Amino acid sequence: ILMVRYLRQGVLGVLWAQAIVYIAVAVVFLPGILKIALENLDLDWDMVKQLFGFGFPLIFTMSGMLAISSLDRYFLVHFRNLEEVGIYSLGVRLAAILTVVVVTPFQLAWAPFLFSRENANIEKLASRVFTYLALALTFAATAFLFFGREMIMLLSTKDFLAAQAVLPFMLVSVAMTGVYYWSGGLVHLAEKTWILGAIVFIAGLCNLAMNTVLTPRLGWPGAAWSNVGAKSMAAFLTLLLSMRFSRIPFEQRRLATVGILLIGYWAVYFLGLNAISGPTAIGIKVAILALGVLMLCGPLRFFTNGERRQLRGVFVAVLN
Repeated sequence: ILMVRYLRQGVLGVLWAQAIVYIAVAVVFLPGILKIALENLDLDWDMVKQLFGFGFPLIFTMSGMLAISSLDRYFLVHFRNLEEVGIYSLGVRLAAILTVVVVTPFQLAWAPFLFSRENANIEKLASRVFTYLALALTFAATAFLFFGREMIMLLSTKDFLAAQAVLPFMLVSVAMTGVYYWSGGLVHLAEKTWILGAIVFIAGLCNLAMNTVLTPRLGWPGAAWSNVGAKSMAAFLTLLLSMRFSRIPFEQRRLATVGILLIGYWAVYFLGLNAISGPTAIGIKVAILALGVLMLCGPLRFFTNGERRQLRGVFVAVLN
């Protein structure tokens, strides 16, 4: 309130306020944490050095990803009007729900899971996890795409329905972030975290260049393409380099099935499903999503026998 309302710092004031709060928390709690650690722990300074070498590059990695996710709105604020910024920001925030529901839980679980199996043969397991991640992102992103109009009306007014056009771009961006975290886990396992810092730095420069060229001319579509382009570059480069450390035998048939399903879903949406609304439209969208699930379980034979048994067990447990 002080930074935004009284000092009139706008978006910059929000960032300064967050930074001040984080610094204050660190100043208050860090001395006590260090005191307890030094009194009760026999520090292995070789281990501290190793941890610092592993973790320090991740500071720049996370900062860079945050910058890539935020830079587009700074360009929009500077070159366009606040109405366009508001519409674009709503689309970004809706897609951010997908990040919270799918990508962030995966990110928090994936690297620790890999390190818990560091000495095991993780290639086949990582391949299957990638397939599951692609499947989860396909259904979750499609659900957000199908019901974007309803979510916008629930959270705002019809004046912001234009944010529905922003949503596909941001959903792709979130999916690319998921691929980046999957690949990044393999890089973590190889203890080459500096590679991630270099990749994000390159992607950040790409994002800056694209925003500089596209956003002033195209408005929010330019900002959206800049975001998707940078996230896709980070995901592709990380995936490519992670294969140097782990030879992952991707499940090509199942991934192709997911890809075909994704193309089918999104084609139906853009060919007319996005233009209808109301209770009937909701029923149609639910039916189309359910049809995809039935096809995976039936004719497409996506799941193995063991996976079918596990799914039946989960289904029975939920019903009981």
